[in-house]
Amino acid sequence: MKKVFCLVFGLVLFFQPVLIWAGYSATIKAEWEYSPPSGKTLSGFRLYKDGEMACVSKKPTENTMECLVDLDPGEITFTVTAYFTDGTETGHSAPFVLEFTGPRNIAPMLHLLLGDD
Repeated sequence: MKKVFCLVFGLVLFFQPVLIWAGYSATIKAEWEYSPPSGKTLSGFRLYKDGEMACVSKKPTENTMECLVDLDPGEITFTVTAYFTDGTETGHSAPFVLEFTGPRNIAPMLHLLLGDD
């Protein structure tokens, strides 16, 4: 029984940094300027992360949005579109590329988990 506990405890310590790294989420605040074309009624905006919709704002008069997104290490591309009451959507905005290298406190966490050895 003692060996099984040590093995399970060792595996938890080994995989813990991976679990912390892979499950990182952050709130992204996007801001933009946009004037809809005449004859169109604006419904809101959509924020895309790497080409997939991440959040929707149904507030056509606001030019900011906060969105909780999952982050993986590497380059992440965000774009914004406007959508209208007739069901149409604009093309994507110019991309904003974020280089995510991981949470800032990962090094101290690894040190605490793995120790100096």
